[in-house]
Formats: sequence, structure tokens, C-alpha cells
Amino acid sequence: MKDWKESQKAEKEASHKKVSKEIQKQRKYLEDEVNQLQNNLDRSNTQKQQDPNQLAEGDRVKLKGGSKHGKVEKVMKNKAMIIFDNLKTEAALKDLVKVDNEEPVNSVNKTNVDYTKYAKNFEAKIDVRGKRRDEALKEVEDWLDKAVLLNQHELRILHGKGNGILKSAIKEMLQKYNFVKNTYHENPDYGGEGITIVELSQE
Repeated sequence: MKDWKESQKAEKEASHKKVSKEIQKQRKYLEDEVNQLQNNLDRSNTQKQQDPNQLAEGDRVKLKGGSKHGKVEKVMKNKAMIIFDNLKTEAALKDLVKVDNEEPVNSVNKTNVDYTKYAKNFEAKIDVRGKRRDEALKEVEDWLDKAVLLNQHELRILHGKGNGILKSAIKEMLQKYNFVKNTYHENPDYGGEGITIVELSQE
């Protein structure tokens, strides 16, 4: 009887030791998991802090492919509120590029802007026929920046046919804009290859 009790006691002690080891093993595993998650979080935060393109309130930005600069007023999930050429409007983060503080900014920090006035006066058509290549591209570039910020859908660029140099230069320029969804020539009865129609993405 005594031997049986001692045997039972030994089995219980062995069982307790086994359970204790298993608990310690699980605890060590959980501690390692927590440490790994913390390390990943720290690395993620460090990368965000080191990302030179991470936008914050007050940063100066421009549209990808554009020339005019604006100032970030507020950053949201996938977009930002920008003050751009007296206009306060939203733009997708993917379409914005951070610029150096030393670069001139073509914006005025006004919060009460008559958006309707700018939209009403905006022409969805621009005529650059007869102009020099660089002059025409600069005008189209500035005009496109405003069109995007005014949420325009369809635009027309009158560049003429001629020898095709201006038409080709404008086509090449349009390809660098993320917000240009599609381009094609006007109906032959209304100008054909002398006019490029530009469809803008509304995302």
C-alpha cells in the first residue's frame, strides 16, 4: 500500500513537472511572438519616419508631371487637402509629389475660396496652335493642373496638324500624368488629328 502511494505521488510530481515545462515552453513562445510583433511595428514606424515622400500638414507638393506647387492643409487616408493657386481642393496621394521647401510655391494660404467662381471661369478647351513647343507645353501643363483640381472630366487641346511636332510633344507629355485616363483625336468632321481629347480619371 505504501509503495502504491509513493508511486502515485511520484507520478503526480512527474506530471506536474511535465505540465510546468509545457507552460514555460508556451510562455517562451508567446514572449517571442510578442517581441517579434513589437520589432515589426518598430521597423514599420521607422520606415514611415524615414520615408521622404510621406506627406504631412504644411508640406509643399505638386501634381506628378505638373509644375505648379501647393501646400498640404490636411492628410487623409488616400488623399490630401491642398491649397493650390488660391484653390482649396482634394487630390489623391498617389498623384502628389513632395517638393523641396526651397522651391517657390505658387499658392496662397486662403481658406475661404470661391471655388464656384474658378470652376465657372475655367475653359475646358485650350488653343496652342502657332505657338512654340516649349511655350505651348507650359501653357498646357498649367491648364491641366487647374483642370484636375477643378475635377474636370473631358478636355480639348487644339494644337493643329502641321508637321505633327507639337501634337507629338503634347501626346508625350500627357503620358506622364497618372490622372490622364485616355486620349484620342477629335472626329474628322470637327478637327480630326488637329485636336486631342483628354479624359481625366476621377479616382
